Amino acid sequence: MHEEHDHIHDHHDHDHNHEHTHTHDHEHTHADGTTHSHPHEHAHDHHSHAHGEGKPIDELVALMKYMTEHNAAHTHELEDLAHEVQHAGQNAAHDDIMKAVRFFNQGNEALRLALSKLQENA
Repeated sequence: MHEEHDHIHDHHDHDHNHEHTHTHDHEHTHADGTTHSHPHEHAHDHHSHAHGEGKPIDELVALMKYMTEHNAAHTHELEDLAHEVQHAGQNAAHDDIMKAVRFFNQGNEALRLALSKLQENA
């Protein structure tokens, strides 16, 4: 993970640049015994902002929409992973992953609610 922070403390303004990349494989075995994996890389260059300067509401809505969709995509990936873990005979791990998915879904619902409120005020 790579993070940069430039700070100007005199006026409590500071810029943030957040960037991180991660790669993981989705490996699974089909009923015919064929096993293969799918490499999957995420590169994220998150927003930069200066505190003390308000963003326009339409920019906040766009960012919130992106983050909401982004989190939902990761939730689906976790569900897929849980499915593969279960097929590998790891039922206890599957149950733990699905418990996490339920928490992710609760968080995603809260984000959708926040997005809806932002859009009402846009």
